[in-house]
Amino acid sequence: MKKFLIFSLLAGFLCLSIQPLHSQEKKQEEKKRKDLTTKLDETIGKTTSLIYSSKGRKDPFKDQFGKAAPSKSKPTAKSGSPGMSISTVKLIGIVKSKGFFTAIISGPGNFPMFIKARDRFYDGYVLRIEASRVIFRQTRQGSIRLAKAKTIIKEIKF
Repeated sequence: MKKFLIFSLLAGFLCLSIQPLHSQEKKQEEKKRKDLTTKLDETIGKTTSLIYSSKGRKDPFKDQFGKAAPSKSKPTAKSGSPGMSISTVKLIGIVKSKGFFTAIISGPGNFPMFIKARDRFYDGYVLRIEASRVIFRQTRQGSIRLAKAKTIIKEIKF
């Protein structure tokens, strides 16, 4: 019985002496982990900063025409699309506001756009917008200019 009591006391003291060492090791590991993460954050921050070099080409981030900085007035929304073809336009609806008609169209990506009379497209322009139809004037076919402009009508079917 005496041996068991001595053994249990020694085991208890041993456990009590090891526990502070274990907690010190945990603190050291946490400190190392924090140091590594801060070093990693610093190196990633340095290496992932983007630097643009034009290498003799035109810089797309620079104003090519030397215009002054845009004024701080309200930006005006551009309607129509000079790169979109009339044949790819789908008429969604027509709205009348302040006595003028505005057509709502969707292009190849099904993204809605607002167009008014005289808005330009790649192969023509909007001639007129009426209550249930939009009249386009096609001035080119592909990259070839047409000798006689074509009239294309897109209607809303009720």
